[in-house]
Amino acid sequence: MRSLSLAVLALSLSTIAFAEPYGGADGIQENALGWWINCEAEPDRTCRIDANYALSEEAQMIIIFERSGEPDAPLTLGFYPIPKPEIGGKVRLRVPDEDYGMFGTIKHIPDNGEIRFSGITLDDNLVSAITSGEELQVSVQYFGENDEELTFDGSLHGLTEMFILMDNHQGRIGREDAVVARGGRAANSGDFRLSAIGIEPLEGDDGTEYADQSNTFSQEADEGFSQSSFDQSNAEPAGPVLSEGRVPLQEGNPYPPAWLSDAVLNANVADAGCPIGDSAGDILKYSVSPFMSMYEIPCFLAAYNGSSIYVLEAEIDGQTYASTMSFALPPQRGGSEEFEISNASFDTSTSRLTSFHKGRGIGDCGVYSIYDLVYAEGDTVEFQLVEYREKEDCDGIATPFEQYPLVWSR
Repeated sequence: MRSLSLAVLALSLSTIAFAEPYGGADGIQENALGWWINCEAEPDRTCRIDANYALSEEAQMIIIFERSGEPDAPLTLGFYPIPKPEIGGKVRLRVPDEDYGMFGTIKHIPDNGEIRFSGITLDDNLVSAITSGEELQVSVQYFGENDEELTFDGSLHGLTEMFILMDNHQGRIGREDAVVARGGRAANSGDFRLSAIGIEPLEGDDGTEYADQSNTFSQEADEGFSQSSFDQSNAEPAGPVLSEGRVPLQEGNPYPPAWLSDAVLNANVADAGCPIGDSAGDILKYSVSPFMSMYEIPCFLAAYNGSSIYVLEAEIDGQTYASTMSFALPPQRGGSEEFEISNASFDTSTSRLTSFHKGRGIGDCGVYSIYDLVYAEGDTVEFQLVEYREKEDCDGIATPFEQYPLVWSR
């Protein structure tokens, strides 16, 4: 058996700007680092990701990942080799830096030449390897007179971005059935999209052993599958439109104090010094992006005021970073920033935080403020002051907070 292993021919590269969410009623088409994604529109928003590797004009391979938009839909892995193999041959996929390899025996070849293996679930080792690895090796072992193996070396850089676009287009952001951007929402919990920020390539080392997954994946016999690109049209934002650059979020999930990272704990100690875990109320975790989270942490509880802090955590190049978010005061109140905020209420439908601080128990005086969670420079988010009201005269009249005298507004 003759084996060939050559470098992949140069591919045109481009990048993706994750600025706006995609609309569910329109298809999308994007490319990054040699990977392409094509997603159809309604009814099921099927997405297809592929990359083309070539040793020569006569020896090429397309690797394909496909998934429908149905809840909990499995992935389909596809191979399109040139020249076309025969039944009885084998296709192999290897992720050396994740010590992962699989092969499947070819049992059926559609007329279009695409070899498909369906039924791949998100908890399969294949999904973990391709979303965490750096290098990819794909090969086809021919059977019969043309007894040889062609091996194609490529990169997994860009594939994670494609899966995030797939999750986004199919409305899986923050759901349990997202490939990358997973959260705690059920797979059939409705439509939600969030633009992704802060994408970084992942790194690894070397070594692998092949595992026979012929019995794990079932090869589809779909003669009618089309290789043509899906239609693309202009996208419209899905769900409520948030103005002024506000960040769309899902509802926060309770988060045990013991699970907080050292980075979050250290940020609190450096800035606010809240007794985490000792105050009444749950810590809530909000998913800002697949690589960024915001924590709402109860701080101190007094007779009629309770305070909280908000900590932003991000994963960058495999490292965890965190910072305590600040709340600006208006110029009339010194223009400084505070880390604690009183009696805060965060509305995810508008990404707006409201706060009131009672001057005394009956609420006849105090401070009322509004902040928006907005995108900021450096692929991060921040709270931006919108309105600040204060009633200094404790006159015994329980005035609604929203009717306190206006000190400053944006």
